[in-house]
Amino acid sequence: MIIAAVYLAAASVMDCRIVTDDVIRMRDLAAAAPAFSSIDGNSVVSYSPTPGATRIVREAELARLAARYGIVTVDIRSLCFQREMRQLDASEMLHVIYRALSMPTADVELVDFSHSPVPVGDIVFPRAGLSLTPSVGPSFWKGYIVYGGGQHFPIWARVRIRARLNRVVATDNLVTGKQVRADQVRIEPLDGVPDAMAPAQSIEQVVGKNLLRPVRRGATISLDDLSTALVVRRGDKVDVDLESPALRLRFEAAAEMDGRLGDRIRLRNLQTRVTFLAEVSGKDQARVVLSEETNHSGADLRLAGALCSGRGQEEKGCR
Repeated sequence: MIIAAVYLAAASVMDCRIVTDDVIRMRDLAAAAPAFSSIDGNSVVSYSPTPGATRIVREAELARLAARYGIVTVDIRSLCFQREMRQLDASEMLHVIYRALSMPTADVELVDFSHSPVPVGDIVFPRAGLSLTPSVGPSFWKGYIVYGGGQHFPIWARVRIRARLNRVVATDNLVTGKQVRADQVRIEPLDGVPDAMAPAQSIEQVVGKNLLRPVRRGATISLDDLSTALVVRRGDKVDVDLESPALRLRFEAAAEMDGRLGDRIRLRNLQTRVTFLAEVSGKDQARVVLSEETNHSGADLRLAGALCSGRGQEEKGCR
């Protein structure tokens, strides 16, 4: 039996301890009460609070936990946990927005943006989240913060975008899956608000490429319309299919790399935290295909066990 005195601070927002993971672990308790340091620091105590909220581990809960591990306590008080939060910075927002636009000649005015505290993490403004306003008025752009184990916290921005560039315009109705011919497009100048995100700016970027979606006559062709476009972006949630001669699983993961169709990218299972490689198979989709040879070695079962292990596999998104 471990004999120690556990002194935990009274719960208050000012005394809350910061957690960066999606769960509160034993090492988080040990930082406040060294008596818990003899226990495996990776042991899960509780779920972490949502951003902006607090999680209070009450005296009774701590007493039960101490008794379970044979810790004799003299005094126990509630302990408070919260995620680290911060304010968004305008210059950082603009940097991310310019990078997402892929328009070097664009002039962006950040009119307004989220002012509430956000969790610490990477800022993402997907091009699909921008609703372009074909006028001088600001456009609304939905983004998110990737925090914890790949969770998303919504943010927003209002921006005015003007660009001076050449754009590729369809002279015919273009259909999905067909290669674009030189006689189906032309170059036009643009000086104002773009009508498409990441517009193709040269004929060479378009001719001979397959389209991922139809483009009507007179519309600007976006790089996102082409088979060379990124269909998975870092931080996106991706549906993963794992196939082998012995089994098939489907689960959700977070992309740790950008990817185009056919690319092999690194993903992280949102529940088991296992990192693995998969082939991009569609918009926010990927697959892991294991061969008969791999199956004979038993590697597919080991990989499946790592990605979808333990009880409650359906809750982990494995099916």
